[in-house]
Amino acid sequence: MKSADVRLQIDELVQFGRDLAMTAGVPAADAHALVETLAWCDVRGHQTQGLYLLPILLKRLRLGLLRSPADMQWERTGPSTGTLDAKHGFGQIAGRLAMDRAIQLARETGVGISAVKDSNHFGAAGYYAARAADEGLIGLSYSNSMPKVAPHGGRHRLLGTNPFAFSSPRRNAPPLVIDLATGASAGSMVSHARRLGRPLPEGIALDSHGNPTTDPNEVDGGGCLLPAAGAKGYCLGLLVEILSGVLTGAAVAPEVGSVFRDLNRHTRCGHLFVAIDIARFLPFEEFADRLEGLLLALTAVPPRDGFESVNLPGDARLKCAEEQTRSGIAIPDYLIKALTETAGELGVSTPWNARPTLSGS
Repeated sequence: MKSADVRLQIDELVQFGRDLAMTAGVPAADAHALVETLAWCDVRGHQTQGLYLLPILLKRLRLGLLRSPADMQWERTGPSTGTLDAKHGFGQIAGRLAMDRAIQLARETGVGISAVKDSNHFGAAGYYAARAADEGLIGLSYSNSMPKVAPHGGRHRLLGTNPFAFSSPRRNAPPLVIDLATGASAGSMVSHARRLGRPLPEGIALDSHGNPTTDPNEVDGGGCLLPAAGAKGYCLGLLVEILSGVLTGAAVAPEVGSVFRDLNRHTRCGHLFVAIDIARFLPFEEFADRLEGLLLALTAVPPRDGFESVNLPGDARLKCAEEQTRSGIAIPDYLIKALTETAGELGVSTPWNARPTLSGS
């Protein structure tokens, strides 16, 4: 079956994901929150952080390395701060809970900060930042991850790709979302290139001997990624490690486990979430006027050769979401394979076998 023949509406994908999770023993409330968060990535074309993660997360659940329900413990530590012990539960659920707590604190005090320890891979950092923007607040999210990136000038991995995201509400427009890894590439993109048999761009990775490579197998086989923009990306990755690992009490750098490879230990990721109440600084309308003026100035800059226009961060993801909301989410071959295998193990029918496929998509 070709991936071009399979498109699912978002509610179909969510229902299928919930069926898989609940059949695997995930309580209904956890299953809904988990799959809704994953599907947010799928609809935006960020499928390595979407339901592609569900099979490995359910495997870790079965092995006892991930808990659901997890008795997550929230403690308010100050007027604007709190900590969440995720108790090795789903990172997506811990992330939603912690950002929602940060939003509540920001409503009360102007800013809210939630620190999370003993969590798991949480998917796309942008989802949590956007969650604050949807409530009219500025949002920031940070997470450490398994070591995959060498420090600037080094030849072996130590830091994770350590993503961070920023989101701001806009007037009469979807939120502005900036979401990036501090490595020269997201780790999921290396795995994606390996699955497709494609080389990596030059200048972003080293093999296990410290030599430049474009082979994703070399990176996954003991090599490493370089930090984004050299020393600058190294500094940003270290900042994320300190905020989400050191400060939170979570695992730090080489202590962080791999969600895919370390099937004998917890990952113990850490996250940090920040929400800022704009109204404590400026009336929202004034803020919106100033922001739109800045964004308009950016997009009005004439493009250089090879570019059609100056775009805003997140524009491509937003365009993808708009298109796929209308036409359905395209399900690539590797995702069909992974989800079909899991569905077979659990005895759940797949939606692409339950009805005729869509042709010409």
